[in-house]
Amino acid sequence: MISKVNLTDEQKQLLERLAVLYEQGGVPPAPAKILALLTVSDVTELSFDQIQDTLEISKSATSQALTQLQTFKQVEYASRIGDRKRYFKLRTNNWLESIIEKFEHLRLTSEVYCEILKQRPADTKDFNKALEIKAKLLRFAVDNLPGMLKDLDCGAGES
Repeated sequence: MISKVNLTDEQKQLLERLAVLYEQGGVPPAPAKILALLTVSDVTELSFDQIQDTLEISKSATSQALTQLQTFKQVEYASRIGDRKRYFKLRTNNWLESIIEKFEHLRLTSEVYCEILKQRPADTKDFNKALEIKAKLLRFAVDNLPGMLKDLDCGAGES
């Protein structure tokens, strides 16, 4: 029994674009597509079969990807009374926390870059300048995080 999720052409294109972005960020292809599907689908909880059939990936790839996404706390599942299936959904309650953790990592990276710059040889001027710019850009992003979050508005939910 096929249980594909009905996606519009626009949703399919957005799914592919988002999956590519996730892959470019280091997420393997199957987990990237699952994350993208759970993001663009009108239904926020999808069964294993719906995910597999919609993305046309093997049971093994689907299972491994969902296990990986659960391990990294990106996806969780819910069950329903009278239904033996598990329904997978994005873990949205930790998104802000995850972003803040990433910015903290950027802050620490910037600090290490600054320490490295202090011990770099003076005759590597181009490299030193590039590293200094990178450190400053990271620090700028970290310092401006509160303002960026306050001003964030994608227009979702507006009529």
